[in-house]
Amino acid sequence: MAKGYNTFGTTADVGVESWGDSLPEAFEAQAEGMFDIMAEGFRVRAALDFEIEAEGADDETLLVAFLNELLFLFDARGILFREFKVTETGGGRLKAAARGEKIDLSRHVIKTPVKAVTYHMLKAEKTKKGFRTRVVYDI
Repeated sequence: MAKGYNTFGTTADVGVESWGDSLPEAFEAQAEGMFDIMAEGFRVRAALDFEIEAEGADDETLLVAFLNELLFLFDARGILFREFKVTETGGGRLKAAARGEKIDLSRHVIKTPVKAVTYHMLKAEKTKKGFRTRVVYDI
């Protein structure tokens, strides 16, 4: 199964379901989905490299911690991301490389900023075809 994602609506939020052959691929696709909610990704250049580290007690909390690190860089430093590569997982820790650039309103179309990553309907699971995650975002 190739990695990917799709979005779904809830009452006042938006959700993303992602999938991949491995848990890291499903996490990468979830990050792609989060940034697709916020901006048109095809306009974002992979000009700056970032190392992301996160910790969590289980796969779900690790996913939230990873996404929160990315959301922090968006909020605090104005970074839009285009590429994600989870390089290490295990023992409740994650390391990833992310590529993107600072927001440039002359080129980037900001759609709907995400306020928070929630625990509502949160899921990270192994399936018969690979791995699947689900996250609902407060917008």
